[in-house]
Amino acid sequence: MENHPILTTQPLDIPALEKMALEGHAGCLLSFQNLTRGDDGGQGTIDHYEFETYDAPAQKELSKILETARCLWPNARVILQHRTGRIPVGEPSSFIGVSSTNFKESFEVCRYVIEQIDSGVPIWKKIIYRDGHSAWADNRPKPQRPPARV
Repeated sequence: MENHPILTTQPLDIPALEKMALEGHAGCLLSFQNLTRGDDGGQGTIDHYEFETYDAPAQKELSKILETARCLWPNARVILQHRTGRIPVGEPSSFIGVSSTNFKESFEVCRYVIEQIDSGVPIWKKIIYRDGHSAWADNRPKPQRPPARV
């Protein structure tokens, strides 16, 4: 179990995360960052992203992804952190760091983690444009919170 939060509202400390990924390993470090881009391919100029999540289920799913990756690739060290809330253009919303003795293995692990996150972790990205309009990425509807229990 890693000693850092997988989900955070704070800016990601990339050098510290890379250092954690390298701890105890030699060879290669693959560092992947998903950045807020400034243009959405003709949809408009982006101001920022807003990530929403169901924290407990998302944390659980992300932990499962890490655990599975570590079982499938026991010689690799995998670090993951995903930011929630408002993320300005140019800042990273997620970080995956993989260190191992084999560069091919590092790429496989990183791709696996990215694909698993995209396949259903309850994290939603809302794109906020400079002109004020917004859109949920992947045409997902705005997440609905379950009704409060009485």
